Amino acid sequence: MSGRSRRGATVLSLVILVVMSLSPILIDGLNETTLFRSASSRSANCSGVCINEMMTNADGSDQGMFPAGEWVELHNSGSIEISLENWILEDIGGWVHPIDAGTWVDFDQLATPYVLTAGSYAIIAENEVGTLRLNNAGETLHLKDAGGTVVHTATSGEASNGISKIPDSSDATADWIDSEENTPGAENSETTGGEGEEGGGTPSSLTRIMTMPLDAE
Repeated sequence: MSGRSRRGATVLSLVILVVMSLSPILIDGLNETTLFRSASSRSANCSGVCINEMMTNADGSDQGMFPAGEWVELHNSGSIEISLENWILEDIGGWVHPIDAGTWVDFDQLATPYVLTAGSYAIIAENEVGTLRLNNAGETLHLKDAGGTVVHTATSGEASNGISKIPDSSDATADWIDSEENTPGAENSETTGGEGEEGGGTPSSLTRIMTMPLDAE
């Protein structure tokens, strides 16, 4: 073997050794990145203006003027009014739905355009715009402000036909669950999950029954 060939083999060996020594760091870095991306795509706690309810699988066509079609309810849980001008909804597939006069239900009844007062709700509907494309099999939806910052993220599992999705009150980072009743523009109606029958309490179906005392005439 020539001197040049031996030097080339030596350099190659050194390169291989360096790469092998760095591989755990590179792998750990990739794992951390993957975990970060996974965590950032989960439902999250929220204060201020938040996604509060989603109709991800409308009864009938997903497109249409509200109350038909898909819709997303926002709630200002904070103590001050907030302008939603130039805010958007963006799903994990890249569909961007505007929050404007054409999608905000009853926009013309706002005291100040685009301003959601403290404690108030806003229904952002598909309204035949074509950009609210919530996935029936499971969705990740981001609420972004005018600067492009993610204000809130909500994730849902498989959707039931005509039943809205709401946050799981027991775990803010869990996939959203089916609501007991669709309540766009109002406080959510949570699913009880049959606690009365399984937990030993009185079933809800019996709470309105009044029996007559045995000694009554």
